[in-house]
Amino acid sequence: TSRGEVLYKRPEYDPERVYEQALAQTMTAMLYQVVTDGTGRRAVVKDWQVAGKTGTSQDSRDALFAGYSAELVGAVWVGNDDDTAMSRVTGGGLPAGIWSDIMTIAHESRTPVPLPGAQSLVRLSPETQARISYYRDLSMAFGGVVAQ
Repeated sequence: TSRGEVLYKRPEYDPERVYEQALAQTMTAMLYQVVTDGTGRRAVVKDWQVAGKTGTSQDSRDALFAGYSAELVGAVWVGNDDDTAMSRVTGGGLPAGIWSDIMTIAHESRTPVPLPGAQSLVRLSPETQARISYYRDLSMAFGGVVAQ
């Protein structure tokens, strides 16, 4: 309460793992790249690794950014109460910027903690990606099947 009285405290327990840790880290790595290299670049929080997902509904009626660090999680939705479309608002724009502002303030008194799995994906150089595409296309031109 506003007077500091605790109304409910969840009992301690040992939760059951419901999702493999390696899969969670892979998902985090992909969502980390949304912020570092993708549509969520405005969601950066200085000195923190963060991961997230942008979203924009049809006709730009809704725009959102949901993200997390190793310490906190949050989401921002932007839209009109009357369900009318917005002009050029996307999840990677205004919502990601608002999320960054809020999370920057929320992380001020905290010591940066690495986000588990954030950098676990292999990154290929643009040259390597171009070579792979070239040989994949060449193989397809000759009727070959490319292994996935």
